[in-house]
Amino acid sequence: MSLPSYVNRSGEQVYLPPFAATGTRLFGFAIHASLEAQKTRICDLSLNAPLGGVQRFVPVLDQVFFVFNSIDALQSTAPGWENTGSFTEMEAAVWMLVADTETDRMFWYHPYMLVDNAYALSMGREIYGFPKSLGWFELPTGPDAPELLSVETMGVRQWGPDAKGERQPLFSVRRTAGPEFPAEGVLESITEASQLMSELVGLSSLDLPWLEELKLSARFLEDVLNLRLPMVFLKQFRDGLMPTQAVAQSIQEVNVQLTAFHGARIYGDSFEVVIHDMDSHPIRTDLGLPDGPIAVEYAFWTCFDFTIGPCTAAWNVSP
Repeated sequence: MSLPSYVNRSGEQVYLPPFAATGTRLFGFAIHASLEAQKTRICDLSLNAPLGGVQRFVPVLDQVFFVFNSIDALQSTAPGWENTGSFTEMEAAVWMLVADTETDRMFWYHPYMLVDNAYALSMGREIYGFPKSLGWFELPTGPDAPELLSVETMGVRQWGPDAKGERQPLFSVRRTAGPEFPAEGVLESITEASQLMSELVGLSSLDLPWLEELKLSARFLEDVLNLRLPMVFLKQFRDGLMPTQAVAQSIQEVNVQLTAFHGARIYGDSFEVVIHDMDSHPIRTDLGLPDGPIAVEYAFWTCFDFTIGPCTAAWNVSP
C-alpha cells in the first residue's frame, strides 16, 4: 500500500522511531480483576470489534497491573534524528496480558495510560496507539518501598448537562503495612528477574484447547528469556468530516526490547490501590473491580533501559 510522506513541521512533537530509553524505574502492583470484564469491556470493544468481531484477542490473567514509571531520557535514534535531544517522562498505566489466538502469542495491552508531557503523548498515540493522556504525578524513584504513588488527570466525575472536566485524582497506590515474612528480595540479574516473571505470570482459564495454551506459554517464556515485552494497540484517528467514523484504524503490535538491567526488588510490604471513580474513566467497571480500596497481591520495582522501534505487524488498516 502506497502511503503519503509524513510532513515534518516546525515544532514537531512526533519524532522518528526507533527510540532508546535509559533509566526506566518501574513500580508494578498486581490486583485481581475479572476475566469476563476484561474480555467484554476491553478485548471485544477495543481489539476484536475493529477486526470484525472475531474472538481473536482474549485476556490471559485474572490479574491486572497498576504500573507507575519514570524515564530519565527518551530519544530518537533514527538516522538524522540523533541530535534532536531527549526528554524525561513520567507515566501511570493499567497493564493487562492478552493472547492472540491466531498467532499463539501473548501481548501487553494498556486500556489506560497517562503521561506528563506532550512529546510522550503525541508520539505514543500517533505512532503506536498508546491511549495516552496528560497526567500529574506523585512518583518516587525507588528502590525502597514507596509510601504513595498517585496520578491526577482531566476528567468528569459524573456525566450531566452541567458536568465539567477538571483536574482531579484518578488512582493511587499506598503502602498499608511494613514488610511481612518473607522480607523484600533484591534481584541482581536479569536471569533472576526473568525466572520470577515467568513464575508470577501464569495462565488463567482461557477455555482454549490445552495444546493452544501450551503454545501460548512457550511463546511467552521465549519473549521473557529474550528480554522482549510484546505490546498490542488500537491505533485510530477520528474523521473530521464524519466524526463518528475513523479516518484510519488498525491493530498494531511492537516488541519493546530490554537492553540493560539495573536491578529489581520484590516488596514484602502490603499495598492497596485506590480508584477515584469518574464516568469519563470507568476503570472499576472496565476491569470488574470491587468497590473501595483493593488489596495488592504482589508488588515489585525494577530499573532497566529499552528500545522501541516501528511496529512489526498491523491488521485492518483503513484507507
